[in-house]
Amino acid sequence: MAIFGQSDKTKQTTKSHGATIIAECARIECEFNTNCSLHIDGKFQGNIKSNNVVTIGKSGYAKGTVTASNFIVSGIFEGDIDCNIVE
Repeated sequence: MAIFGQSDKTKQTTKSHGATIIAECARIECEFNTNCSLHIDGKFQGNIKSNNVVTIGKSGYAKGTVTASNFIVSGIFEGDIDCNIVE
């Protein structure tokens, strides 16, 4: 039996932040909490909390509350916004 791992000296401390994409054909109703970017091309209803950028694409629709660092709207949004930057 083998044990694989990293010692304290070789551990990487770099954090990778990905992105979540809600495709045009998708419809989601939920409370969404993330540290990643979120891009909505489909339909979303609920609350979004992100420490990153939330984007509604041209074909996207979102209804609810968005709390994020940046919020970019190219589609349709109905609701409340609590963001540092809104475009």
